[in-house]
Amino acid sequence: MQFENKLRKLIIEAVGSSYLKKLTELNESDSMFRIIKVIVYYAAYFAMYFYAIKLPLPYFVILALGMWCVLVINFNRINVITHDASHYQIFNNKKMNDNIVNFLCAYTCLHDVQQYRKSHNVHHRSLHTDEDPDTEFYSLNVKKVLSDLLLITFAKQLLYNTSKVKKSVFVYLFQLIILSSFYMINDDVPAAILHYTIFFFYPMTGLFVLVIRIRTHIQHYSESNSTISRTTLPSFVEKLFIGQKMEYHMEHHLFPGIPYYNLIALHKKLSETLYKDAEFNSLITKTYFTDVH
Repeated sequence: MQFENKLRKLIIEAVGSSYLKKLTELNESDSMFRIIKVIVYYAAYFAMYFYAIKLPLPYFVILALGMWCVLVINFNRINVITHDASHYQIFNNKKMNDNIVNFLCAYTCLHDVQQYRKSHNVHHRSLHTDEDPDTEFYSLNVKKVLSDLLLITFAKQLLYNTSKVKKSVFVYLFQLIILSSFYMINDDVPAAILHYTIFFFYPMTGLFVLVIRIRTHIQHYSESNSTISRTTLPSFVEKLFIGQKMEYHMEHHLFPGIPYYNLIALHKKLSETLYKDAEFNSLITKTYFTDVH
C-alpha cells in the first residue's frame, strides 16, 4: 500500500489534479459503440450457427471453432463493459448505466452489474488480502488451467455465488432466451439443447473463465504480495482475445474513476516522464504471456 500511495502521489505531482479530474469525463458515444459491437458479434455468431448446421460434419466442426472464438471475444468484451459499468463509466445516468448494460450485455453471459459492483468494490479495497474475491484467479498453472477447462472453477464460483450472492432472475431468463434461439434456428429440441451446451454454455463457463484467469494473473500476480496492479501493452490479437480495454490496469487501480480511453492518455503522458524510472517501468509488461512468476 505504501508503494501504491507513493506512485499515486508522484503521478498527481507529475500531471496535476485538475488534469486527472478532467480525465474522469465520460464519452457516451464510445460506450454505445462498444455495446453495439456486442450485439453485432452475437448476430454474427448466430448467423454462423444458422449456416453451420447445414454443412457436413467436418465443415460444421471447423465453423464451430470459429463460433467459439467469436463468442469468447464477445464474452470478454461484455465482462469489461460490465466492469466499467460497475464504476459508472458507461453512461452518466446511473440507472441507464446499469440497466442498458444489464439487458443488452451482462445478462447474456451470467453477469449482473449490481452484483459485480459489490464484489469489485471489495477487490479494489482489499487487493491481495484474504478478503480480495479475485485471488482465486491470481494463480496460473496446469492444475488451474484444467480446473477452468473442466468447469471445476465455474462450479466453485456458482456454489459461492448461490450461497453469497443473489443475482437477478434475468440472468437465468436470458439463458432460456438464448436456448430458445438455438431451437428457433434448428427446429429440433435435442439438437438445440446439445448445441447450446457445446457452443454457448461451455465457452461461457470454461474457455472464457480461462481467459479471465490469464488476464487477472498478469494484472495482479506478485510473489511479494504487492498491492499494486500491472499494466500490459499487448499485440492486437492479445487485445482482441484477452485485453479488451483492460490493458492499463495499474493506472486503473490508482485512479479507478478514470474511464479506459482516458487511461490511455494518462499512460502516454506518464511514459514520457515518470515511467522512464526503472522502479515503475517494471510494472509494465509487453504481453499477456510474460512469465511473471
